[in-house]
Amino acid sequence: MTPQPKPPLLLLGSGYTGRSLMAEASRQGRSADATSRDPDRQLADISPTQRVRFDLAQPDMWVDIPMGADIIWCFPATPLEHVQAFAGTLSASSRRLVVLGSTSAYEVSDHSAEYPLRPGLTNQPRSTKQAARAASEVLLCRNGCSAAC
Repeated sequence: MTPQPKPPLLLLGSGYTGRSLMAEASRQGRSADATSRDPDRQLADISPTQRVRFDLAQPDMWVDIPMGADIIWCFPATPLEHVQAFAGTLSASSRRLVVLGSTSAYEVSDHSAEYPLRPGLTNQPRSTKQAARAASEVLLCRNGCSAAC
């Protein structure tokens, strides 16, 4: 039986994490595209065929997301209104969505056995901006994405 080809990978965000994942996908022979608000300038080192213009705040760009791609979200999931609207466009497809969040993708207490915190850390966002990011990450998790912190 011949193995099925893996679906294309789309990296939302092309910072350090996105670029590392892009390189790993390439090493594994997997098709991957990277996004940026200004891909011709910010992704000049990536083949033009692998650049996708994307801005969460501009819904007209969401149509550029390749159908059937597995998506890894590598930038802050905020503001909540845009995250909700974008997530709604993805829920009808069979794509996988993984959000790499660094704020808090889980609603747990500081005494959680499932997601224990290291001594000295708190699960409470330290700013309004972090609270907004956490709310967006939780929304995405509730809508079926995977999350890694």
